[in-house]
Amino acid sequence: MRWFRPGIALRLLSGFGILGIAAAGSAARANDQSAFGKSLAQLRLVQQAIGQGKLAEAKAACAVVLQMKKAPAYHRWEAQEQLNEMERLQKGLPARDPAAQRVVLPQQPRPARTLYLAADGDDANPGSQARPLRTLERARDAVRAQKAGGLPAGGVEI
Repeated sequence: MRWFRPGIALRLLSGFGILGIAAAGSAARANDQSAFGKSLAQLRLVQQAIGQGKLAEAKAACAVVLQMKKAPAYHRWEAQEQLNEMERLQKGLPARDPAAQRVVLPQQPRPARTLYLAADGDDANPGSQARPLRTLERARDAVRAQKAGGLPAGGVEI
C-alpha cells in the first residue's frame, strides 16, 4: 500500500467542503466538476472493490476512469497506477515495483590516480601500492599538490 494517493487527498479535501467551493461557476465549469466528481467516485469504487478482493470490478471501474476524456489527468494516472498494481498482485509480485522508485545514479569515472596508505608505509614514499604512504596528512598534501597542477579526469582516490 502506498502512503499517499491523490484520490485520498481529494476525498479529504471534499470532506472539508473545500471542493464544494470550487464547484460553483459557469455551465462549462459545472461539466468539468461533473467529470471530476464522476471520476473521483469511480476511483472510490476501485478502492472499495480492491478492499473486498473484487479485482474484476476494480479493473472495470479503472477502465471507466481511463475512458473519461474530461476526467482530470491525475485521476486517469491514478486509475492506470491501480491497474498496474492489480496486475502485479495477480502475478504474485508486490503491488509496487521497487525498481520504479529508485534513482539511477550516473556511472562515476574511475579515478585517474590512486594513493595507497599502510600502517607500515613511509611518508617519503610516492603512495603506490608497492610503496604506500603512512599518514592521511601526507596523502592530503599529495592531493593538494596534484590540485595545484590540475586534477586528472576522475580525480584522486585514497
